Amino acid sequence: MTSRNGVRPFRFASLGECCTPVENIWPPKQSNIRADVWPSQEEEIPWLIQPDDSGLSIAPENFFIDFENGRMKTAPFQMAYLEKVQFNARTGILFPEEGVVLAESWYGERWFRLAIIHKLYPITEMYISSEGGVESLTYQEETPNEVIPVPCFLLCLNPAMYANNYAHWLLEVLPRFAAMEVFPSLRKLKVLVYPLLTPVQEESLNLFGVSERKREVFTKVALRLEKVFVPTYPAAGGYSRQQLEWLGRTLPNLLGLSQPRLSKRRLYISREDASKRRVTNHEELRRMLEKRGFETIIPGRMTLRQQVEMFGETECVVSPHGAACANLVFCPPGARLLEFLPEKYLHPMYGILAQLRGVRYRRLICPADALTSDMTVDIAAVERILDRDV
Repeated sequence: MTSRNGVRPFRFASLGECCTPVENIWPPKQSNIRADVWPSQEEEIPWLIQPDDSGLSIAPENFFIDFENGRMKTAPFQMAYLEKVQFNARTGILFPEEGVVLAESWYGERWFRLAIIHKLYPITEMYISSEGGVESLTYQEETPNEVIPVPCFLLCLNPAMYANNYAHWLLEVLPRFAAMEVFPSLRKLKVLVYPLLTPVQEESLNLFGVSERKREVFTKVALRLEKVFVPTYPAAGGYSRQQLEWLGRTLPNLLGLSQPRLSKRRLYISREDASKRRVTNHEELRRMLEKRGFETIIPGRMTLRQQVEMFGETECVVSPHGAACANLVFCPPGARLLEFLPEKYLHPMYGILAQLRGVRYRRLICPADALTSDMTVDIAAVERILDRDV
């Protein structure tokens, strides 16, 4: 059992505040240093603020996207070296010293605060309150009950509930290996990982040379890390073109696959194995799409190799919003994505990814169940879109 020591005050600190910038992170000559892997980037995403033909626009800040005046800004991707830090594996939060929360444990302080206020993050032990105009930040302290003494590479800052999601793993965890290309000596380190990995996670770790003997597996929630190399989110505040290009190039290369090419392949992604955002009239939609040459697939039952290969040779994807849409990073330029979105959950994620990867994007807003977000798709509307765009 993890011991709980009561509620403690805390403050946020960024890597910029607590770490000295250096050119090369290896070999570390002192603790609390940081180096850039990729610079910050800006992208013009005008459709985020303009309603489409559904008449609806999107509030990017609700999805931790740094967006202003038609441009999306992403924070730099950095690598830090820290010593004697605490790590909460349930929430993914790093404490570089007592009472200090590393802002880059999430996407940065701005988004950390938003997540805590709106309970969008597994932060049952973190609180923000105000009394008499004075802000109070507190957390439920947990005493570390496992020590990792060896130097290690902390692959996953994401909370376990997010890291086990295919899209978060693909887009936010795997690109952290790019730091090992910039600083190759990091490959000498053991990689700190969760004990329970999905088959896709096992497959991808092995691709990057992280076999079982290269892993440092932790079993407790509250850890003390004696010497740790910490990569931040590769593109906090959105998604960067560099991040997606790296992913779209690196995984096919590691798998020995050819580069994406347009073909006549068409995919309908079924979520019949999911617990939410399913299509209630799935069978009717499937029959219509199969008459138009679409294959029905369930990516959750496929290997990583199968997904990368299949999406790399498709010309059109039709799908409800879900993790499998992240595979559009492997689609050839000029491919098309038609995404079904529940009316109360207009997530811009895949529209942004599509623009940055040269994929033509359309969305269809669907009436949905308030609890499960299961959607009823307008079949006639889908046919009109396909007749016009495909």
